[in-house]
Amino acid sequence: MYIFVDENTASAAELLTLGLKTYLNNVTVVGRDTFDKGVGQVVFEDKRNRIIVYVVNHYWNVKQNNIMNAHIKPDIYVKGNKLDDFMRAVK
Repeated sequence: MYIFVDENTASAAELLTLGLKTYLNNVTVVGRDTFDKGVGQVVFEDKRNRIIVYVVNHYWNVKQNNIMNAHIKPDIYVKGNKLDDFMRAVK
């Protein structure tokens, strides 16, 4: 299984990549270092009661480490941005 990542790969995509890479022995990460976004934000608004709740969450990988500032390093590095560049790396 090949997972393509680049500097725009963030949040849940990073967690999925880490989970698959950690627990499956047939996963190869292809591309460039990921974004390393370890936080997310959600706003819940109740206009009728005039309440807003701002929630900040932290993303943790399957080994219980926060992924902030911890780029996923690919197994195979790719320089270009085209799909062909990534495909060439796995052929």
